[in-house]
Formats: sequence, structure tokens, C-alpha cells
Amino acid sequence: MSRDGGFSVGDRSSRTLYDVRLVRATRRAGLAAIVAWDAVVDASWEAGQRVVFDDAIDTLPYDLGDTISIRAALTAVGLLGDDGLIREESWASWFGVADERRESKRERDRAYAARRRLGNDSSPADGRSTTPTGPTGPTDRSVPPREAPSRKGATTGEGRGSLLETLAGMGLKAPV
Repeated sequence: MSRDGGFSVGDRSSRTLYDVRLVRATRRAGLAAIVAWDAVVDASWEAGQRVVFDDAIDTLPYDLGDTISIRAALTAVGLLGDDGLIREESWASWFGVADERRESKRERDRAYAARRRLGNDSSPADGRSTTPTGPTGPTDRSVPPREAPSRKGATTGEGRGSLLETLAGMGLKAPV
């Protein structure tokens, strides 16, 4: 089975509109610079490779006006290279990380499927699975449960220890 190299959803910063380079490009070329930049980023994520400015904006359902000045503004502020592509360093830091994460997930899925196949091949004659059904996901970050503090006499004050004892019982140090 072949898979495309792109993503239908890309990793995007929630602060894109505040990126100083995009703000400067917008001051030079107007709001169309934001739309054009978004089109280039989205097209690149979808394709799984950097897409040229002209190809990305040609697919938009509306006219951005003077695209030559928009491209020049995005290039002048360093969002695009002279070739009309997202700068290689930026692209690698976004897409490369996401692609590695996806490949790691695929590898984990393949290993899981292989374990399941082995488990199914050696299942008992009665059809019961020998595959453990414990918790899934990483357990190396698990925190051992702590005993809940006693609530005895919580409303009357009876059975309460001092603040220092309570903090120590919680594994905390007293403020100085």
C-alpha cells in the first residue's frame, strides 16, 4: 500500500498572525500577504513538500490582486526564498518533526500488528486470546498512587496534624 507524503492537517502555530515577518509583509502588501502565506503553507503540508508560491495561490478560489508584490513582500521579510518556496530551514523544522512523529507511530503500529499476529497464531484451541488486556499507552511516566490524607475530624479540627506535618506527608517542604 502506498501512502502520500503529505498531511490533511498540518502543525500550525496559533501565533502565526503575530509573526513579525508576516506582520511586516502585510504592511508592505496588505492582507493578501496573509492569505498567500497561508495558501503556501497549507499546500506544502498537503503535498508533503514545499510548494512554489505561484502554484499555491493559483488554486485559490479568489483573486489576490498584485501577486508579484505579495511574493516580493514575503521574500523580502524572509518567509519565502528567492525560489518562491518556504525556506528549507523552516520547512524542515515543521514538517520534518511531524513526519518523524508519523513514521514513529507507523513503526509502533507495525510492531503492534506483528505482536497481535503472533498472539493470534498461537491462541488456545478454545478461541480465547492470550493477548494481555492491560492499560495501553506509555506507562513509564506513571505516578504511583499516594494514600489520601485522613479526613477524620475534618470539620472539628480533631485528628488534624500541623501544617508542617501535612506538607511533609504530601512530600512538600514548608515555605520559608
